[in-house]
Amino acid sequence: MAGRLGLLLVLLTLLVPRSGWSGPDDTIAPPETLSDIRAELSALVSDDEVPSAAVGVAHEGDILWQEAFGWADREDRRPATPHTPYSIASITKPMTATAIMRLAENGDLDLDAPVNRYLHDTALVERAGSADDATVRRVLDHTSGLPTHYHFFYDDESHSRPSMEESIRRYGVLTFPPGARHQYSNIGYGVLEQVIRNAADTTYAAFMREAIFEPLDMEQSTVGLPDRLNADRAIRYGANDEPLPFYDFDHRGASAVFSSVHDLLQFGMLHVDTLQDDQEVILSDDALAAMHERSATTGENSGYGLGWSVRDHEQGAREIYHSGSMGGVRTLLLTIPDEELVVTLLLNGENGEPLDLVREIAHTLLPDDFDAPASESLPERPASHAAPIGGTWSGDLVTYAGRTDVTMHVDDEGLTIRLGEQPTAPVYNAHTDEEGFVHGIVLRSIDTEDTNRHPHLLRMLLKPDGDRLYGAVTALSQGDARPGYALSSYLELERE
Repeated sequence: MAGRLGLLLVLLTLLVPRSGWSGPDDTIAPPETLSDIRAELSALVSDDEVPSAAVGVAHEGDILWQEAFGWADREDRRPATPHTPYSIASITKPMTATAIMRLAENGDLDLDAPVNRYLHDTALVERAGSADDATVRRVLDHTSGLPTHYHFFYDDESHSRPSMEESIRRYGVLTFPPGARHQYSNIGYGVLEQVIRNAADTTYAAFMREAIFEPLDMEQSTVGLPDRLNADRAIRYGANDEPLPFYDFDHRGASAVFSSVHDLLQFGMLHVDTLQDDQEVILSDDALAAMHERSATTGENSGYGLGWSVRDHEQGAREIYHSGSMGGVRTLLLTIPDEELVVTLLLNGENGEPLDLVREIAHTLLPDDFDAPASESLPERPASHAAPIGGTWSGDLVTYAGRTDVTMHVDDEGLTIRLGEQPTAPVYNAHTDEEGFVHGIVLRSIDTEDTNRHPHLLRMLLKPDGDRLYGAVTALSQGDARPGYALSSYLELERE
């Protein structure tokens, strides 16, 4: 019964008048080769997996398919369209990176200069390595030494978003030497937001509008949610299938853009070099090639460039893409520059998985170049530590609020740790990865104004260096149906 009702709602999207967006619906039906995938998307909505899905495909400069299914706002019965602004989460990153590249090509910044040159009085703190090595380029490809980070602020909470300067002061800390490892970091793209503001002498939102959105004819794209788009946006629905309160973050350069599938096709056309007549050239071919080159390795055939994930397929295609995942949002933008292909899928719920569907579209259109999608299995983690770090270690956990004494003991039975006056605790799932970094989970807490907002556990990522052990301890919020935070501090221990 639920499935029939959902299907009826999908059909009604063609009949119900839309509010807000005054332009045409602009739905373009897919070619017959994609009809099965269209049915899969329709079923994703009609089976109540997600409130809505919007899809776009462009090939060789032509839009082959743009369509939306289901409700942008289920309560108000407002259907999604190809022009509905969705929260696109981390697809914001390649847009921010494109803005950085524009500034670099204009001579307003140097990609290989220390990012601190453009942060003025708010500088990254060098706990590990030298901040001089944390270049703009390394922030772009997540090898700057900045740690894991996200921090959400909801309209129904009293805790408000701090300034970007204050967030950098608290969390702009190098927990590993620049260049030592790839560590995906939202705070890094928050730093780039500040770089854009200082280098362009305007706000991040204004520069993105003037340098990216307007020249690329992305009419429904903004940083944040201005009043003109509020009535049109796709509501974010959380894990419990209920609307989430509106939220913001202290890493807007990583996550804050709203855009439509039509606009994402426009943005993707820049990166596959098939700009339309009403779009302007905003980057040189050399700049685009630099963004698409894998500069950090994350797997045998995968890595990260300047703002983009990069994956090489055995059949020949190089996939340049970025996904997005946060409360009430699952998104993906995939491009294959050599084949002039752009595919995007936006969901305003948490139960869908865009990656497989988008790769299925690419494989269907390019069967000789793009591998069939397959689930990538994660390597098994050993149950106990495998690093030569036996003995007792002591030192400090350094947060923005101060220092806490830490003692860790390692023997054949595992790891235990004591933070300040808290009881000694075991380190769960302690193991060493292929690069020699030590991982583990601790059921203890960090006492700061930020972390005290929610119950949390601690995740450790430490690097052995002789009689020194150092790295990040990340407080991960727990026990809520909506994302809270991942806030990292620096830990350094010495062998006793």
